[in-house]
Order: sequence, then C-alpha cells, then structure tokens
Amino acid sequence: KDELNLKNVEIEEGKGELAVQLDTKITAELEDEGWARDLVRQIQKKRKDERCGLSDKIKVILPRWPHQYEDYIKSQTLSHSLNTGSELAIKKA
Repeated sequence: KDELNLKNVEIEEGKGELAVQLDTKITAELEDEGWARDLVRQIQKKRKDERCGLSDKIKVILPRWPHQYEDYIKSQTLSHSLNTGSELAIKKA
C-alpha cells in the first residue's frame, strides 16, 4: 500500500488467479489530502531555503489551505500556526 500510495488493498482469489482493480476516482477528500501533502513539501523546501534548524518552530503564511488538514500540516512542518497572507512565507516563531 505505502509503496504504491494506495489507501486500501483488497485481495480476491479465484481459480488460482490474482486480479487487481484500481479505483482511480479522485474524491474531494483525496484532492484536499494531496493539496495538504503538496503544501507540506513546499513549506519544507521553504524551511530549507531559510536555513531553519530541525527543531525550529515556525509561523506559516499561506493564501489558503485545506482546514481539515491544518493539524497535519502543522505537525509535519513544525509550524506553530498557519496564517492567511498573499503568498507562502515562513517566520521563525
């Protein structure tokens, strides 16, 4: 699952064959999760560009973000807070 970035795997055996079916439907929830993961990547790059240490807490400024993933974004990026602004920026907390 993790290697293929899948949410769920169901295995069905029949007549000695293994069949694989993929549900490629992108739901609103999956889209928001992907957006949150991309924001984490962008924030981590910004942390690196700003030479933040591994334990440095930061404040993040973003135009918008998926609010249901706010805790995830903050925990993955060591962010003290997410604030609304015109573009992505970080400040040491």
